[in-house]
Amino acid sequence: EKLKGTINQKAVTVAGIAAMGKTYDGNTSATLINQGAVMTGIEGETLTVSTAGTFNDKNAGARQVNTTSTLGNGTGGLASNYTLTNSTNAVDATITQKALTVIGIAAMGKTYDGNTSATLSNQGSVVTGIMGETLTVSTSGMFNDKNAGARKVNTTTTIANNGNTLASNYSLTNANNVVDATIAQKAVSVSGIVANGKTYDGNTMATLSNQGQVATKIDGETLTVSTTGSFDKKDAGARKVNTTTTIANNGSTLASNYTLTNAANTVNAT
Repeated sequence: EKLKGTINQKAVTVAGIAAMGKTYDGNTSATLINQGAVMTGIEGETLTVSTAGTFNDKNAGARQVNTTSTLGNGTGGLASNYTLTNSTNAVDATITQKALTVIGIAAMGKTYDGNTSATLSNQGSVVTGIMGETLTVSTSGMFNDKNAGARKVNTTTTIANNGNTLASNYSLTNANNVVDATIAQKAVSVSGIVANGKTYDGNTMATLSNQGQVATKIDGETLTVSTTGSFDKKDAGARKVNTTTTIANNGSTLASNYTLTNAANTVNAT
C-alpha cells in the first residue's frame, strides 16, 4: 500500500521594492523603479515577481506607496510551489509640489498722493494644469517710488485653497513680480494773488503784495509760489494785472509732483 503525503508550498519573501517620487498630479498613481525579487533558496529555481502600487494619499508630502506583489514561473521554478508571505507592502516615496506661475497681474495708475500705495486692477491667475483644480490668487503691491512719473509696482502673490483644491500641493515660482504703472502729477491751483495799484509812471510794471499760495492737500507738503505780473496797459485808470505763477520745491516737497492749473491769472490792482 502506497503512503500518501502532502508537499506544502515553500514560503518566500519579496524584498527590494522601490517606488519613484513624483510631482503632484491629482491622483494616487505610482511608478515602481524596482518590483522586488524573491530568493527561493533552491538551486536552479528562480521566480518572477510582478508588483504594482498606489500612493496612500494623492496630496504632496512624504507618502507611502502600498504595493501588491504576485509570483510568476521563472527559470526552473514553478510559482505554484511557493507562497508569498508579504504580498502586500508599503514603501516610502514623496509627492512634490507642482510649480505654478502667476500671470496677468496689472496695476492701476494714480494721481500723486504722497505715498507708495498701489491698487491692482488684476491680481493675476494661475493654471494648475490638473482637471477640475483651480486656486485662489491674492496679490498686493506697492509703487517703488512715491513720486510722479513712470513707475514700477512691486507685487507679492500668494495662493490659497479653492474648494477641494489644496494650495499645499502647489508652489509659486514667481511670488514676487514687477509691473508698470504711472503716478500722474496732482493738479493744484494758485489763489490769493493781490496786485498793488500805483501812480502813473509810463510803464506796465506791477508790484504784487501777495504772490498767492497753493494748497497741496497732502499732509506735510507745501510748495514755494513765485508770481510776477504786469499791468495790461500803462495808462492811468482801472486796470488789470496779468500774472504768471510758478511753483518750486519746498524742502522735501517736490514741485514735479504737481501741475498748476492756473499759472496765468488776471487780478484787479488796488
